[in-house]
Amino acid sequence: MPLSTLRISSLPKFFLLVQASIVIIFFILTTSPSQSASVELNTQVELQIGLKRYIEARTVDNKYEHFNVESGKIEQLVLKNLHPVIFVTGSKYLMCADFVDSSGGDFLLDYIISLTGNDFQVEQEIRGKRSFLTKLFDRIN
Repeated sequence: MPLSTLRISSLPKFFLLVQASIVIIFFILTTSPSQSASVELNTQVELQIGLKRYIEARTVDNKYEHFNVESGKIEQLVLKNLHPVIFVTGSKYLMCADFVDSSGGDFLLDYIISLTGNDFQVEQEIRGKRSFLTKLFDRIN
């Protein structure tokens, strides 16, 4: 097997490992997250508007491009809706959005958002796995 082929197939695995590690470390090392009930209403609104604008700014012809580290491909997605529940830990927020992929299937993306000064900034965009996150939050709480 040529070295270049090995690098290409290993790159998505590397990014998946890095993203998974970031998510796990983020949730394990920070304080116990709480749901949106503890996030002030105006902060919830700002976060929802900010994430919607973030997604819209990266959407062309109704297609949002997401690099899928599992497949190593860029996927064309269409936004369905933002989840109303927001998890918070310190100055970090976890938000989710539902998309539809090119084959018509559901595609969940999770966003880790930080508060920097007075601005919210998306730090990570991760392919969502509801069962994984549910188990992780149950374990932490």
